[in-house]
Amino acid sequence: MKLEELKKMIVEELKTDPKLMDILKDMGGTLESIDMSIDFVAAALGGLDPMSAEIGQQAVGRLAHSAR
Repeated sequence: MKLEELKKMIVEELKTDPKLMDILKDMGGTLESIDMSIDFVAAALGGLDPMSAEIGQQAVGRLAHSAR
């Protein structure tokens, strides 16, 4: 099975089950909140302010770190 076929099947399944779609949306929001919390902890441990850490991640990805 090709990846595109699998994606199409998943989307079709989600369209037929609105409860599942709602659950996935809720989970997405929860994961974003957890990610934000981890970013704040990582910034504190790395000696950065949270905004600098976020900008660094946006620029170069998750592996961004401070130049000390």
